Amino acid sequence: MTVEWTTCKKCQRAVKYAIYAYDLRECGHCGTTINPPSGGIRVALEYVELGQQALWLGRAEEAEGYFIAALTIDASLTDAWIGKGEAASRLSNINNMRTEDILVAYKHAAATAPDGDRTVITRFLVENVGDLVTRLAQSSRQNLIAHISLSTSWSRYVVELGKLLDVLQEVRGWIPSHRKTLETIIAICSSILDGIQQNDSTSGEAYAWAVSKEYAEIIGAVMDSATDALKTLHSTKPKLALN
Repeated sequence: MTVEWTTCKKCQRAVKYAIYAYDLRECGHCGTTINPPSGGIRVALEYVELGQQALWLGRAEEAEGYFIAALTIDASLTDAWIGKGEAASRLSNINNMRTEDILVAYKHAAATAPDGDRTVITRFLVENVGDLVTRLAQSSRQNLIAHISLSTSWSRYVVELGKLLDVLQEVRGWIPSHRKTLETIIAICSSILDGIQQNDSTSGEAYAWAVSKEYAEIIGAVMDSATDALKTLHSTKPKLALN
């Protein structure tokens, strides 16, 4: 459902209402009939509806195209920015982490959201990013284990988790006290610092990989910062784990 804001021509108060083709809505303050927008904005809103339907059907690439089309017409449509970020999220994998596209879309979504809804929308966006990061981190670890005999697999894993940490640090700035974000930061840092000891599934040979002391200090500082923030929330041990 696409939601839009307008101003009642009679009472001049803000009105939020659902947009459907040819629907009419009434001002909740004075009862005056509110006509849905027409022309370009109408087309943009219809693109948003089509994008949301495509997402629901699992056609993320198609959905992204609709959201881009809507934003080309009107870049202030919050739902289009949310949808664009969600489509990019669903299209992301460890070989194509579209985290920058997602963060840009979600930043615009928060910026264009109505003042009264911005806090709720921002929390929703932060949680979406957290879910994506967890999915990608788990996929990255599975890839590491499958190719444990290759030293490049460990270095790639560390790089991938480093990128995901950067994403989490970004959204942590949006809601500094978001518990799930802090827990996920700690879980990823722990996975990097712990290294890995694993037998190759084919040869049975044991392999062990770890980061350098210098990088461990950097990651340790990030982990300590998130841990301290959790303590202020009266948290117990982190609930999340990558493996």
